[in-house]
Amino acid sequence: MPDRLKVLVVDDEKSIRTTLRTSLEDMGLEVLTAASGEEAVGLSEREDLSLVMLDLKLPGIDGLEVLRRLRERNPAPPVVIISAHGTVGSAASAMHLGAVDFLQKPFSLDEVKCAVEDV
Repeated sequence: MPDRLKVLVVDDEKSIRTTLRTSLEDMGLEVLTAASGEEAVGLSEREDLSLVMLDLKLPGIDGLEVLRRLRERNPAPPVVIISAHGTVGSAASAMHLGAVDFLQKPFSLDEVKCAVEDV
């Protein structure tokens, strides 16, 4: 049986990490979580990730810096930005850096499912 696709959820809010973990696991995905940018970068160095769902506002290394570091990987996993602090500028910066989608908090689980299926 092939390995399940592995998704990394990066958000400093435990409730968001838990909700996304449950939703993504219900889709048959393996889910890892990180509460900080540093933790996300460390996991990305050790794991073969199929997708990263990344908050922009994180303690320590912010989401845009995590995205920059993920883009240096070969191959780089696709990244969906999830943020309550999204502005047109931050969304544009994230997309310029290679994010494949941007979900504004609060988002619905249907929006998450659609974003993951699109990737």
